[in-house]
Amino acid sequence: CNELFMYLSIQDGRGYDSISAVGILTKYTAIVIHDCLAGYWKFRNVIHGLCCAHLQRELRWVIQFKEKNRVWAQALFDLLSEMNRAVDEAKKLSKRQLDPDKIKAFSDQFDRLIEEAIEKNPAPPENSGKRGRKKKGKVLSLVLRLKEHKDEVFLFATNFDATFSNNLAEASFRLVSQKR
Repeated sequence: CNELFMYLSIQDGRGYDSISAVGILTKYTAIVIHDCLAGYWKFRNVIHGLCCAHLQRELRWVIQFKEKNRVWAQALFDLLSEMNRAVDEAKKLSKRQLDPDKIKAFSDQFDRLIEEAIEKNPAPPENSGKRGRKKKGKVLSLVLRLKEHKDEVFLFATNFDATFSNNLAEASFRLVSQKR
C-alpha cells in the first residue's frame, strides 16, 4: 500500500510462494519495508528495509520481561526513536539525508549496544550428540537479526525515500483482519 492505494490478496500462507503468487513484489523494484519474514529476503529486485516499529515492539517485550537485558534494550529502543526524530527534523528542513557524522554516531552507538546485548546473551553451548540447529532463544535471535541486518534497520535514516515503519500497511489491513 501507499498513502492512496492498498492491494489485498487472500493466500494460503505468508511465505515466499504466497507473496509471489500475488505478483506485485515479483515486478516491484523500489523499497519494501517489512518485518524480516524470511520470504521477503528472496526478492532480490527490491531494496529491503526493516520495520523499526516491529523492532521496537520486540524490544519493548525484552524490556518488560527480560530483566538482565533491560538496559541495552531500552537504549536501543531510544536510539531508534532518536534516529526517527532526527530524520523527521531533517525532512522538515528539506534535507535529503542526515549528516554523515550523525549517521556515524548513530551507527557507533548501535554497534556498542549490539555488542553489549551479545555479551549478556551468549550463544548456547555445544550439545554433543544433538543434531540440528542450536536454539538461541528470542532475545539472542533478535540481537543477531539486528546485527546481520543493520543496513536494513538504518535504511530510513540513510535513504529518506524509506519509512521508519510499515505501519501504514498494517493499519490499512487491520480493519479487514478484524472483520475476518
